Amino acid sequence: MTPHQTVTLVLGLLTAVFSGIAAWYWYRSSKQDPIYPEPTSASVSDNVPAHLGDAEANIDAVRKAYNEASRFNKIASLWSAGAALIAALTAVAATIP
Repeated sequence: MTPHQTVTLVLGLLTAVFSGIAAWYWYRSSKQDPIYPEPTSASVSDNVPAHLGDAEANIDAVRKAYNEASRFNKIASLWSAGAALIAALTAVAATIP
C-alpha cells in the first residue's frame, strides 16, 4: 500500500468514526423523555395551588428534557460537520495522483 493510499484509507476511517459518533448523539437526543414528579393526590378543587405547582413541575420536566435533547443535537451536528469535512478531504486525497 502506497503512502497516498494509506492517507486516503485513514481519512475514510476517520469519516466513518466521526459519522458513528454523530449518529450516537442523534440517537441519544431522540431518547430524552421528561421525568415527571409524583402528582398531588388531592382533587383540583381541594388544593388548586398544589395542582398549579404540579403543572409547573411538569413543564419544568419537559423543558429539562428538551434542553438535554438540544445539547445532544448540538454535539451531533458538530461531529457531523467534522465528518463532512474529513469526507471532503478524503475525496480530494483520492484524486491526487
